[in-house]
Amino acid sequence: MHAVVGIWTLDEVLREEQLRVLHEEVVPRTVGMPGFVCGYWTHDPETGKAHSMIIFSSSRAASNFKALVTTRSQAIARLGITNDILSSVDVVASAPNPSGVV
Repeated sequence: MHAVVGIWTLDEVLREEQLRVLHEEVVPRTVGMPGFVCGYWTHDPETGKAHSMIIFSSSRAASNFKALVTTRSQAIARLGITNDILSSVDVVASAPNPSGVV
C-alpha cells in the first residue's frame, strides 16, 4: 500500500467553507479514485494545521492522486488552505483494531 500524506495551514476565518468543500467535494472525489483504500483528514485547532493521510492500493494510484491535488493548488488557496507538505510514501505497517470497536 501507498499513502499520500499532507500537512496544511488553514485560514480559520474560512473554516466553515473549508469543511463544506471537504465533505461535499473532496471526500467523495477521493473515495472515487482508482485504488482508494481509506482516508483520514484531521485538524489541530491549537496550531491551525490540518493533516491528511490517504491510502491507496498502489504507488501509481497514490501518484495520480498526488498529481490531482497538486493541480488543484490554486482552488485550494482560494479556500484559505496552504499546502506545507505533500508526500507519496510507502505504507510499511498497519494495525487494524482486532475488536472491530471504534
